[in-house]
Amino acid sequence: MKKAIVILLALLLIIPPFSLSVAEENQFENWNGLMEERFIALSQASASLSISNNTAKCKAFAYANSSEYHLYVTLSLQKMNGNTWSTIASWIGSGSGITGVVLNKSRSGLSSGTYRCKAYVRVYDSHGAFVESTTVYSQTCTI
Repeated sequence: MKKAIVILLALLLIIPPFSLSVAEENQFENWNGLMEERFIALSQASASLSISNNTAKCKAFAYANSSEYHLYVTLSLQKMNGNTWSTIASWIGSGSGITGVVLNKSRSGLSSGTYRCKAYVRVYDSHGAFVESTTVYSQTCTI
């Protein structure tokens, strides 16, 4: 009888933390199963890539939800080398608030391989204090 009670208590100690962690993870999933970040100031951020005739067209944009915020975006074109991504070109843009930042850049003379764009977005308040940051990636393109 004591063994049964010990086993039951052990199971009760194991099961609740597991079910709690599953519930906590699910609250952050959106409708298509991707993790969704919550931001204070940032309303949108995106990166995209298209390649034609060995020329990459990289685009990034970021918008804040108020004009009191300042945005800085570093857009990078990256190429897969082995198991790591190497930056082969980089551009920087800045803007404020709801007018945001839009970067449209291109790089020609690409060799064969797999590429992506990375946009690192930083947000500062009107006093210059850091608020938040995020990194977004485009789809990959192979030539």
